[in-house]
Amino acid sequence: VGHIGTWDHWREMDTYQVVASGNVENSDTYGYLYRTINHANNLIAYVPDIKDMSADEKDDVRGQAFFMRGFAYFDLARIYAGIPGEVGTMGVAIVTEPTQGIDEGSYPSRSSMDATWTQVKDDLEKALSLLPESHGNDYDDRARVTKATARALLSRYYLYMKDYQQSADYATQVIDDGRFELVDDYASIFNTDFTREAIFELDYSVSDPNDHANWYLPPTKGGRGDLAAHTEFRNEVASRPNDQRNLFDYEPQQQIWYPTKYSKTSNNNDQ
Repeated sequence: VGHIGTWDHWREMDTYQVVASGNVENSDTYGYLYRTINHANNLIAYVPDIKDMSADEKDDVRGQAFFMRGFAYFDLARIYAGIPGEVGTMGVAIVTEPTQGIDEGSYPSRSSMDATWTQVKDDLEKALSLLPESHGNDYDDRARVTKATARALLSRYYLYMKDYQQSADYATQVIDDGRFELVDDYASIFNTDFTREAIFELDYSVSDPNDHANWYLPPTKGGRGDLAAHTEFRNEVASRPNDQRNLFDYEPQQQIWYPTKYSKTSNNNDQ
């Protein structure tokens, strides 16, 4: 997806020319990921000491925290570090102790590439060992993480590591889980909440929205239209008639392809 609008922050990120001190979208992304990590660190450290909480409940909460920390490092590695053997040479700062104030530990150095990706794997494997198979109902099994969620992300992790057998093994475990199946209508994955295909879904609402439709939809459909598909990507997708990603709206006079999978102008499409 490329930038075609007036919001310079997206243009900088699209062209890999980010001004670190002034790009709000970039600094927000980085900051929110480390806030997520710190929330997880606090849960991992202090939940074991909570009284009147069963061992299974503690395992569940800590399992979710390990998953979210691993998920955050997964995104940090891909955005701010690189892929081993492909691009980049450094990792990101690894913080595994809870922070409750500013001290010397608030300014960690960047770790190595290998250490960063190992942290992702270790956290996801720890989450898998602690999480339940199910929270007891269909909504919670998709809106909260379970063992299936950890297996799915471990499958993606091993794709990046080019360990295709491990990736296939974890993916097969999710595929064989009776709670999940592919839906016939690809668009319904984005326009309908918690379909049978959803493994882990962020539950947005009108009172707690996101900005997806605002950025992606063209002005004629109620959005800003700042982000559109690169022509090369659009042409590659169009060359595959059965590719379900052919969900674009075409602006004929401007030769612009807008991804319109997030189509609710109320900005409450789940993600």
